[in-house]
Amino acid sequence: MKPTDYHVWMSASKTTVGTLAILLESEGKLDLEKPITYYAKELAGTAWDKVSVKNALNMASGLDLEETTAAFSDPNSWIEQYFASLFDIEGTGDGWIEVMRRVKPIEGEEPGDRFRYSTAITQALVLAIESATGQAYKDVFNEKIWSQVGVHNQFMVGLASDYHAVGGGLVNTTIEDALKYAMMYTPSWNVVSDKRVITPEILERIRTLGDPKAYQGCEEEAYSLEWTGEKGERNSAQWDHVWADGAMFKHGNMHQGIYVDADRDFVAFVFSNTPNERSDKAPGFMRAVAKKAADQ
Repeated sequence: MKPTDYHVWMSASKTTVGTLAILLESEGKLDLEKPITYYAKELAGTAWDKVSVKNALNMASGLDLEETTAAFSDPNSWIEQYFASLFDIEGTGDGWIEVMRRVKPIEGEEPGDRFRYSTAITQALVLAIESATGQAYKDVFNEKIWSQVGVHNQFMVGLASDYHAVGGGLVNTTIEDALKYAMMYTPSWNVVSDKRVITPEILERIRTLGDPKAYQGCEEEAYSLEWTGEKGERNSAQWDHVWADGAMFKHGNMHQGIYVDADRDFVAFVFSNTPNERSDKAPGFMRAVAKKAADQ
């Protein structure tokens, strides 16, 4: 890649949605205890009514929408139908919002009980953010964060078939600008910005919003051990893993990744085209380097 080339973040994009939500909460524009359908009215009158904004941020919806290998292997699974609708540019089926309205709750499971990863939840949050602000997601992110960072290039995000932003996976930037975004979470924020957007209070809210009990035994907990040799303590605010020392990691399809260890003032960002069937070693290297650098 050339330094000026754009690359897709895939699900590392989800950190932008989670952080926006926490910023809006701090401004009194988003109440995390309200049902997500209070804002995302497109989903009102469905199983989403029982899902709070907080539980959506922590991907503990209690809905049958988890992205698993088994679900992706079944063309009739809800998640396969969802992704087909999200990018159905020919308009041959129901729109993605209509598919989201049909998702069912998991019997015996309540919202908040268990971390079940799904891009559909992030897209519900995009709808909520747009409703709470009266602005498009890309404009809110640009106003609150991107315009505050000393980036060299524009922020771009891919669109769904109905032109809604896919904030859950299609952010595109250069690697330099991605790293500058990551630095906004650290004590070195002033190297890339004149304004501290992510204050210590905002950062702590992002790191601790999740419930460790909902993370225990989930599929992502196993990934944290596989990728880094250490189990995370929780997931939180759209980040896949938060360790006990406060370091955070968000993975993306084909091995994208953002790692933020604010207490060690360390960040890393990986762009990759690696096939998913290969084990991702980058998170382990990121974590090891952060610890080693802090010891010197």
